[in-house]
Amino acid sequence: MKLEVRNGFTRPELLGVASIIGAIILLSLRNFQISEIRSRDEQRKNNATNLVHALEKYHDDFGVFPPSTPNGRIVACGDPNNVIPCEWGKSKLADLNDHSIVYMDPIPIDPRQGQGISLKYISNGSEFQILTHLEHPNDPARSKIVESWGLDCGKSRCNYGVTGSLRPVTQRIK
Repeated sequence: MKLEVRNGFTRPELLGVASIIGAIILLSLRNFQISEIRSRDEQRKNNATNLVHALEKYHDDFGVFPPSTPNGRIVACGDPNNVIPCEWGKSKLADLNDHSIVYMDPIPIDPRQGQGISLKYISNGSEFQILTHLEHPNDPARSKIVESWGLDCGKSRCNYGVTGSLRPVTQRIK
C-alpha cells in the first residue's frame, strides 16, 4: 500500500476557504459602516447638546434667543449695527458688543455637511429648537414627531430635535 502525499489545497478547498474569507470581510465592512453611522449620529447629538448650552448662556446674558432665518441659520453674527446669519462650522456665537465673550467657537457643523445633512435652528426669541437628521434607522433618539413635520435638514428629512435644557422637541415652533 502506497501513501499519496499532497502538496497544497485542491481547487474546491481553495474556493471554500476563499468564500469564508470573503464572507468575513463583507461582514466586517458592514459592521464598520454601521459604526461610522453611529459615530456621526453621536457627533450630531453632541453638537446639538453643546449648542443648547451655548444658546442658554446667550439667553442668560440677553434675555432672548437669537432669531433664525427661514433656512435654519442663527442670526447672531456680524456687528451690533449689521447682525447677519452665522455660518455653520465657521462663525462663532459671541456677544456682538464684546467679542471677548464667546459662547461657542465655531458654531458646529454636521459631520456630513455638504453631503446631504445639516443642522437647522428655529427660534421665536423666547424658545428655540435644534433639528438634524440621524442616519441610523434604529436610533432610539429619532423622533416621529419631528419627522412628521416634513422639514429638510439639508437633503435629508429632520428626524431629531432638542430644545432648551436638552428637552426633546415635541411641538414645532411657528
